[in-house]
Amino acid sequence: MTLTLLTVLVFAVAADFREMRISNRLIASGLMMGLTLRILGEGGAGIVHFLVNILFGYLCSLFQLRVIGAGDIKLFSVAGGFLSMRQLLYVILAAFVTAAVIGLGKLLYQKRMAGIFGNQRTLIHFSAMILIGYFIVVWGVPLNKIAVAVCDTDREYRDRFVTYLVERKAEEYAVSAFSMPEKLLEALEEKKPDLAICGTGFEEMAERLAGYDIPVLVLQETMADAVAEPVTYGSVPESCRGICRYQSMEVILHEVQVMTLTGAGSRRMENVGTGMEVIGVYSPICHEMQMPFSMVLAQKLSTEKKVLYVNLMEHSGMLELLGVPGECDLGEVILALRRQRLTAETLGRGIHETEWMHYVEPFDNPEDLGEMTAGDLQELISFLEKQMSYEILLLDFGQGLRDFLSFLGLCTSIYCPMKSGFYYDCRMEHFRRYLEREPAADIADRMQVIRLPFSAGKIRAGMDVYRQFLWSEFGDYVRNHIGGQEE
Repeated sequence: MTLTLLTVLVFAVAADFREMRISNRLIASGLMMGLTLRILGEGGAGIVHFLVNILFGYLCSLFQLRVIGAGDIKLFSVAGGFLSMRQLLYVILAAFVTAAVIGLGKLLYQKRMAGIFGNQRTLIHFSAMILIGYFIVVWGVPLNKIAVAVCDTDREYRDRFVTYLVERKAEEYAVSAFSMPEKLLEALEEKKPDLAICGTGFEEMAERLAGYDIPVLVLQETMADAVAEPVTYGSVPESCRGICRYQSMEVILHEVQVMTLTGAGSRRMENVGTGMEVIGVYSPICHEMQMPFSMVLAQKLSTEKKVLYVNLMEHSGMLELLGVPGECDLGEVILALRRQRLTAETLGRGIHETEWMHYVEPFDNPEDLGEMTAGDLQELISFLEKQMSYEILLLDFGQGLRDFLSFLGLCTSIYCPMKSGFYYDCRMEHFRRYLEREPAADIADRMQVIRLPFSAGKIRAGMDVYRQFLWSEFGDYVRNHIGGQEE
């Protein structure tokens, strides 16, 4: 989406300079592309987000009607069709601040030259200010961005790799590409990247980069293993790792994220202090669609905030469902936490990412789940708030936790997937009475019941299982009922 919006903005600026106007045809084309990408990425919910954001962009810029033209106001709406509301607000602010600075500079210059040439009109093409604001917010290199150098002589592979990182991680990574080792060495003299990804033609660069204290991910040709392993190139340190280049980009990105959690990542996320919101999902009737519900909820929440999904079910089947190889489960994370040895890198090995969701590998052994305490969860929450950048922790509760109410007590809100019918109502009423007898009776006030008239019988195997949850009738139903009243 970022590259598409960039293209639209560049064409708009060119038209503004050439014709002193931005055509409605370009505006309409931009809006159609934004809507299409929203629907492809978010389904039916994308239409709502699209309409809200373009209206927000229009209203935020409308009050400056005397300062900017109608075409510029429409261009803000186009940007809103592609960006999140938070990004759009920052782009608007950056554009007006940039326009004010440039306008003041031109005014002072013209005042100085007025004695020679006479008074001249101060003209600012605001479309260019919008483009500059977009670069500052989305493509700029602020201090909290991680600099990644992608090095590969295979042009097609390199360009696809860079495009993937930019499309998925433009807000987190500042990406640069190199086709020749000599160019990389020249760049190192000016600024070191936080991570170097070395592929074809850069195999021998790992040892030289070690002298610069730069972590290196080597893209290997072998298909022997899909999990990253240390690379042994003479005196190359453990910070250099290798991974097969011919596999899912999600797997490679996972290793990139793990490696950047140390070094640049640890500096970036130290003492983040996010004030993270904790949301729980629990079904007293053990609704079979609880986990799919939680995944759709995670997707919806992630459109505006960074969400980490943690599954606390016994025998969840989650890794099998998503087709992700296990590497470090939640049990190992909790053990490291208890031993006070948990680091961002250790946790990062257990965190995977789909196109719409970050999640921790669930407990492999259900007995380990039964030994987990609310104190362990509290410690994990504190660690995430201090060391990671997540804004929401989404907990999917099963039946295997001891002192279950203590876990629920840590949640600011709780969703309860239910079914309609007298039998299920009886079970829910029993659960409510149980809550009312306990000291944590306020838990009931944080609950919202969501009745799901669906079964798991139609779920089919395949790599697109997650998409089946998100963009089916089930996904639309969940998104429409989240935040509403109990039925």
